[in-house]
Amino acid sequence: MKSNILTTLLIILLSFPSHAGWFDSSVSSDEIINQNGLAYLKKTSEIYSGTVEDKYENGQTSFKGEYKKGLKVDEFQTFFINGQLKKSINYVKGIEDGEVLEFYEDGSIKTSYIMKNGKISDGLFKVFDKKGFVEKLEYYLNQEPQDKYESHSLIEISSRKNIDEEIWFDDNNVLKDMTFISSKTGNPFTGEYIKINYKKDGDTLIYNFKNGKLNGKGSEFNYLRKRTYRGSMKNGKDDGFFEWTEFDNTGSPKTIETGYFKQNKRHGVWILKQKEKRIKQIWKNGTKQRFDEDWEKFLQIELVRWGEIDSANIYMNLKTNRRNGEFIYFWILLDIPEKKDSTVLLYQGNCDKFNFRLLFEEIYGQPMGQNYVRRIFVNSHDDWLNANGNMNKILKHACLN
Repeated sequence: MKSNILTTLLIILLSFPSHAGWFDSSVSSDEIINQNGLAYLKKTSEIYSGTVEDKYENGQTSFKGEYKKGLKVDEFQTFFINGQLKKSINYVKGIEDGEVLEFYEDGSIKTSYIMKNGKISDGLFKVFDKKGFVEKLEYYLNQEPQDKYESHSLIEISSRKNIDEEIWFDDNNVLKDMTFISSKTGNPFTGEYIKINYKKDGDTLIYNFKNGKLNGKGSEFNYLRKRTYRGSMKNGKDDGFFEWTEFDNTGSPKTIETGYFKQNKRHGVWILKQKEKRIKQIWKNGTKQRFDEDWEKFLQIELVRWGEIDSANIYMNLKTNRRNGEFIYFWILLDIPEKKDSTVLLYQGNCDKFNFRLLFEEIYGQPMGQNYVRRIFVNSHDDWLNANGNMNKILKHACLN
């Protein structure tokens, strides 16, 4: 009796060879060829059903997908060398159909949109930057990007104005305390709000709300579809990263201002870029500190070699130091001959308590502050360090001169 059951099961399994082959067989993309929309095995010229998988030299999967009777089906994925998903596309009988997602190497979302029967579906198309802010925003209808779209109708409670009529800032240019309700439900709005108006003098924006308050990341765009603003908010207040960009008539950036807010108050390092000029400001709880310096002036005035630390030459420029009571702001340049690069550092020191903290760091690809590479903002300004060792000597030199 048991033998008859096993025989019957074996006959059933063997009666579906193509289905079994679909799951069991696996080849690399080099082993198949696509002709007339179908995938064939190069060796046998047979229509292929099964898995296609490629790998990096380290063994991680670089690409993976399934074919059924020569057609792509289900999810096709590509991966970064670290194993993180890079792109995901869904197929139905060889045609793109479903959500398309692209990611950065750290796993954060890069692109999101929907395909239907091989064409971009009606709906939103979003591209995100590495900080998670939307840097491109479109609404598609009949495969064409639209100039106007609104996801919801929102009304500010106290003013009874529509969201695009509301004045967002008070006389001190501080974001006002506002609560928005859905005109449809009358309840405080929670979710994503999108308004697209790419007409001349129009505004396009995407914001997130929680219980009627601005909350999370937001972006705004001009009629040229260029992003003019990105920033973070918490409970209706600016809180976190902020960037505002003004463009000239040619669409090139004219002014870029970046910095950080803490509960609606500027806090930390702020940078204003205007063409070739960069102006740095230090803010603390909404008050600008007595430091407002074009950092390139530090490099333009003759630097004096202070000494050497771990094969790095230390240069200072006492003329650019700024004193404010017991505090002093001072620059140093670390020039590393062996690496043929350099770093400029901005410190705040307390000449009474004799401690310090790093405010700003800028990396250069060549010696003596040449060939700018990138800047690093240090925004956690609450950690003061005792000036020991070489830093003790550097701070003493800055405070006494």
